[in-house]
Amino acid sequence: MLSGLGYEKDLDGQLQKIAPTYTYNAFDGGDWRDAVAQTAKDLGREDEWQAWVDQYEARVADIRARLDAADIHPVVADMGYYEGQVTVSCYGVPCLVFADLGLEMAPLMNATDEGLPASDDYAELSPEQLGQLEGIDVVFTGANEDGTVWVETDDALKQNALWQNLSFVKDAQYHPYNYEMIYGSPSGQDAFLSVVEKALLG
Repeated sequence: MLSGLGYEKDLDGQLQKIAPTYTYNAFDGGDWRDAVAQTAKDLGREDEWQAWVDQYEARVADIRARLDAADIHPVVADMGYYEGQVTVSCYGVPCLVFADLGLEMAPLMNATDEGLPASDDYAELSPEQLGQLEGIDVVFTGANEDGTVWVETDDALKQNALWQNLSFVKDAQYHPYNYEMIYGSPSGQDAFLSVVEKALLG
């Protein structure tokens, strides 16, 4: 049994009562690929892991080449909305994909060049602070279970002039994705890469 919940100190012992386990912490703020590469090595699945890495890197190279050819170089951000505040952060797969593609991430994301959080801090903007989002060209954000997106449905934002004047709002340059993609996995990384590819290249 594979478990990425290594931060739950008592869980591994409980899981071992069900089946042999391999446990690691998938939520330590690092690149999930490092932990999975080690897992593949430990479990004798290095060939399968390398096959995924090769196909992913080939897709990234292809998308980067097409972005360069079309001179598409937007400032991007991963954005959310919670209790009346807009959040901007670097967490999980989206930030890693942005970095892999060489996209410029908004400073508010507080990201390293490798697509990792520079610190535990993230931006929480009140309605009066939304002007700080100027300069962001394209936004990616999680969609609700029913497919709706807070960018379109929140009444307070509809009435906020600062929000409505942002270019990515006026130009509808916000692109929803399934929240499950943000947790590190080959399928999540591939899926989010497809979301960005479609958003930027059609």
